[in-house]
Amino acid sequence: MSVRKHLASPARHYGAVVVGAGALTAALLVPTAPTAQAAGLDAQCTGSVTSTYSPGITNTPQTVTFHVTGTLNSCTSTGDHQLKSGTFTASGTGTFSCTSVTTGFAEEIQWNDGKESDITGTMAIGINPLGEDIYVANGKVVSDGDSNEEFIGDTYLSTGPVLTLKPLDCTGSGVTSQSGIIDITITSL
Repeated sequence: MSVRKHLASPARHYGAVVVGAGALTAALLVPTAPTAQAAGLDAQCTGSVTSTYSPGITNTPQTVTFHVTGTLNSCTSTGDHQLKSGTFTASGTGTFSCTSVTTGFAEEIQWNDGKESDITGTMAIGINPLGEDIYVANGKVVSDGDSNEEFIGDTYLSTGPVLTLKPLDCTGSGVTSQSGIIDITITSL
């Protein structure tokens, strides 16, 4: 059974890319017994993401439902040498505006080796040292009761740039979609 996805893409200057998040989005579950993993870095990937929002994100904070899909490529894993790529989905509801976002996330990653990871956490927007806005999603890999779960109990970090794709939409009907890049890291404690 799958965890319902809730991922919020950052909405500073109407958002960025998720995970997954993005991201970006809401709810936590209780883990079952994890499989043995080496301490430290368990998986690291880069990829692409597409987010949709309803109603569109505007300058006025409002409740927005979002859906996220994406692909992960160039994955490396110390605990699962078959893991090379994956796809993920997320959806949820949060408070968004073109300058801020308040939300949690729930995400499901389907790995290329048939395993899955369900993640829940929170997302925020920050400024990196070079002045570019970035989103940061922090979470935990949780169990949904399936027998093919991977990395249960590990921490999850997703980051990416907050892209200003359609500035004029913030004053009109709102930003209803965007695409971008994502970096994820899954580590054991």
